[in-house]
Parts: sequence; structure tokens; C-alpha cells
Amino acid sequence: MTSQSAESLPEIAVFRVFHQGILLFSLLIIIKLYVVKSINEAKMKRTLLFFIGLSWYALALTQGSITSITPNSAQQGQTINVTIMGQNTTFASASGAALYGGNPYIYLARTSQTVISPTEVNATFNIPSSMAPGLYSLELYPAMTYYAFAVNPTSANPSTVQGTIYIDSDSNCVVGPAEPRVTNGVVVFTPGPYYAISDTAGNFTANIPNGNYTATYSPGWGYAIDCPVSQTYTVNVATPGSSANNLNFGLDSFPSQDIYIYSSSPFIRRGIPTNGGLRVYNRGNIPYTGNLTFVKDPLVNVTNISPAPASNANDTLVWPITLAGDDNTVVYFNLTGDLQLQLGDTVSFVCYADTPAIDINPANNRQEFDRVVIGSFDPNDKAVTLPSGANADGIIGMNDTTLIYRVRFQNTGTDTAFTVTIRDTMDSRLDLSSLRVIASSHAFTINLDPYGRVEFNFPNIMLPDSFVNEPASNGYIVYEVNRFSNTPEGNTITNRASIYFDFNPPVLTNMVGSQLCAPISAGFTSSASAFAVSLHQPVQRNHLGNGPGISATAVQPQVLFLPPILMQVAECTMYV
Repeated sequence: MTSQSAESLPEIAVFRVFHQGILLFSLLIIIKLYVVKSINEAKMKRTLLFFIGLSWYALALTQGSITSITPNSAQQGQTINVTIMGQNTTFASASGAALYGGNPYIYLARTSQTVISPTEVNATFNIPSSMAPGLYSLELYPAMTYYAFAVNPTSANPSTVQGTIYIDSDSNCVVGPAEPRVTNGVVVFTPGPYYAISDTAGNFTANIPNGNYTATYSPGWGYAIDCPVSQTYTVNVATPGSSANNLNFGLDSFPSQDIYIYSSSPFIRRGIPTNGGLRVYNRGNIPYTGNLTFVKDPLVNVTNISPAPASNANDTLVWPITLAGDDNTVVYFNLTGDLQLQLGDTVSFVCYADTPAIDINPANNRQEFDRVVIGSFDPNDKAVTLPSGANADGIIGMNDTTLIYRVRFQNTGTDTAFTVTIRDTMDSRLDLSSLRVIASSHAFTINLDPYGRVEFNFPNIMLPDSFVNEPASNGYIVYEVNRFSNTPEGNTITNRASIYFDFNPPVLTNMVGSQLCAPISAGFTSSASAFAVSLHQPVQRNHLGNGPGISATAVQPQVLFLPPILMQVAECTMYV
């Protein structure tokens, strides 16, 4: 069966369009009844009540959400009864719960279902023994939201794997007490794949199904595996309850440099400042000295700049920066759209850092990005871009290997949020060994379970509510991950996240999707605004500095004035 993204399921699309159509039709009738006075008052009241009720029904169907599933996991071959709780739901009219997802894709309907109340349903699932372990989406029509449900291996006594990732400073392949540790390194066990992630002490552990595996780790640019000599481990944990210990990866360093720039400027509003910033990384071990340049749109004002730029003229701001190895720096500012801008207008920006003589990937030294001028906005959302800054929520090229995801959150409640947790289930076409956090608004920790479920935790964040302190009520996290190189053309890599504020029900972000398409002609779209153009080579990236990668000739950024051009870039012929 061909794979589909959750948003492309025909049942979901039909329900959503149907109920939104009812809502729109009812609202139009209500408006017309107020305008047209040709019917008597009693008939108009009856008609108004009918369509107001119909509107309420349709609105409930499109706005309801699932808030919890208990239990939220099952084993292969298990028959399990699940309690589904909702908010603003009308489960009495629900057409049935279903699980879907996985690789290979499966759509599994419930075998029975009992409605307890408009916000509670009991559903029974018979999990096939052949259903692949991993995370699936559960939806109860017409709740119109998704909730994560895990299918675990049948093994009641899984095996344990553990080890340490460290810098082998003395090259003796022994974990020394004073040797530096690698945090958030992802170890992959295949077949599976199953995952483990290292903590602040460099240690990783995971419980995986019984079997035989190969354990691999991909160090970043500037690092190579020194131990084991074979670069991988053969792991035999076929006996239930067995363990494999001391799967240690010792790293050696070599001269390397990768300058990386990221802009955290999510949107532009007229007359209202929004927080923005630029972050520059030196992801190698060679010190860096150069300039950071930001070219803004003429109709956007930049204020509250910290640190102050060395020069600020002709819409161009320049900062001299010096970075040690594995170091970064941040520039903060506010962006405010000019009042002559209209809602829906597009403003353009360019930021880049000088390219050093040695740079493994000069393509990520710059970003070119557009922002649409908005009024109101959803403060809890997800976006995906390419390293160049181009939007990746739509069509991307076959050479686009790295996706950058940003999750924004805001406390719009009535009290301080003490803890924020973001749970993100990665698409099976993403290589989690390349997962790397680029930026975050607050201190965080990462949990990665063996089945690829990622959790970003912000403990003791003390996020004030938006009524008390609107600027401080916001937060974000940005991370990058590679897709697998063998992902077929036409596939769409989808992603969404669940945001938890303390013990409240999750807030679900929008779904983003990046569809791989082969170009049929070279081209681009531009306006007459100035923006930078450079040629670069796509680079495969992985964890901790992200290398070794492909060497590329440094290309000095050039700012060009280009006339309006529109050319067809790609055509997708496969949708799976």
C-alpha cells in the first residue's frame, strides 16, 4: 500500500471540507436573513435559530481536539481497550477511531467503540503482530486532531544497550574521567532502526527488542571515530533480558571549520515590533574572525539592537565577530513593519557571514528569506525551511537534504507556565542520527526514545502569561535533520508537534510538508528588491558540527539587483 501523510487521508479531507462548508453556508444564511426583511418576524426567528444551531454543530466538529489517550501504547499482537478524552468535541456523532502511519503504511480501524459522553469514548483495537513498532497517529472523526500512539515489540523482557561517547584525548580507547563527553549524540541500532541519545555525561542507554544489531554513530565535522577501530559495534542481545555494555565511541579531532548562520525572525507586523535575531556558529575547532552582515527590507525598521552594529547605513547592518572553536554568538533586535505596508505584502532580507579560507560548507554561511506582513497570528506553530532560508513547506528539490524545523510557543493562559514540553514524532524518512538543535529561547534537555519520538523539555522555564508580559511569554526551539538520501521523488515528509504547558492538554501545531520533486528547468522567482545570490554545493550533514561532508569552493556573497523573473522550477508526478 502506498504511504500517505496524515493530512492526505481522504476520510479526513472529506470530513473537514464538509463541516467547514456547513459552517460557511450557515453563516451566509444568517447574514442574509439580517439584510433581507421580506419574511415575517416569527419565521425569521425560527430560521435563525436553526442555522445558528447548525453553525454551532459545524464549529464544534471542526474545533474539537483529542486531549488524552489512555493507555497510549500497546504491544504487537495485543488487543487493547483505549479511553479517548476530548475537548469541545461531539463524540456522539463520531464515525470511528483509527490508527494510521508506520513504514510500511497501515490504516487500522477500531474493532468496537462505545461513546461514554460527548468528550469520552472507549475504543478497542486489535494490534496485528506484523504491525511495525513505532509511533502512529490516532484520530477519532470528527475530532479533527491527531494524537500519538506507540506500538511496541512483543518482547516483554527487552534487551538493554548502553555506552559512552567521549573525546579520546590520550588515544588509548579508555573512557578517562577527565576526558570531554559528547552531549546529544545519537546512536543508531539497525535493523530497526532504534535510537539512543547521550546525556550531559556522554552516556546513552536504551531498551530495544531482542535480536542482533549493528550500532553506529556519526560524529560531526572536525571529529572522527578513533575507537572502536571498526567504527561500529556488532551487538548480540538475542536472549530476552540480555544487555550489551561499554559500547563506547571514542572520538579524535582534526582541523575543521564550518560557519553557520540562522535567522530567528518569524514574522512582520505593521507598526508593532516583533523579536528577531541572528545567530552565527563556528561548528569547527579553528577560531574565526569576520563580519556578520544583515541587509533589511527598506520598509522594515530595526530597533533595540544588541550588540550595536559597527555600521548601519543604506539598510545594511554590519557586526565584526570573533568566535572560538565550537562557539556561537547572537545579535538581538526588534523588527517593525512600516505603516505603508499592507497585510499580505512580502518583505525580503539577507544575512551572511564572511566565508573563511577553510569552510566545509560555505552554502550555510548565508540566508535569504521573505516574510509576509500579517495581523493576527497563531503563537503556537511550526515552520520548515532549507539552510538557505527558503521555505520548505511545499516543494523542495531532490538535492535538498537538510530540513530546518522551528517550533514556536506562547503562554496565552492566565498564569505562569513552570514547564513546557514539546513532543515531536519524526517522519520515518528523516535520519535521526543527523538531529541537531540550532537555537532555543530557553535552556532545554532532549529525550529520544528507541522508536524515534523526540521530546524537548524546558524545565523551570517560568514562562509568564501573555497578559502579564507579552514579549517574555514567547519561546521557540529550532533544529535541523537530514532526510534519507534514498527518499523517492514525490514523497512528502510531514511533521507536526504537540506543545504541553505544565499539565494542560496539548496544543497541536499546524502540519508542515516537504515534497521532493526533480527540477525540469533552472529558474527562480524574484522581485526588484536587492538580494544576494551565490552558487553552492549541497552537503550531506550529520551530528555534532555536521560533517565530514563535501568540500566546496568558497563563494563570496554578492548583492545583485534582479528584475522580476518567473520560471517554472519543478514538476511533481508522484504522490505517495
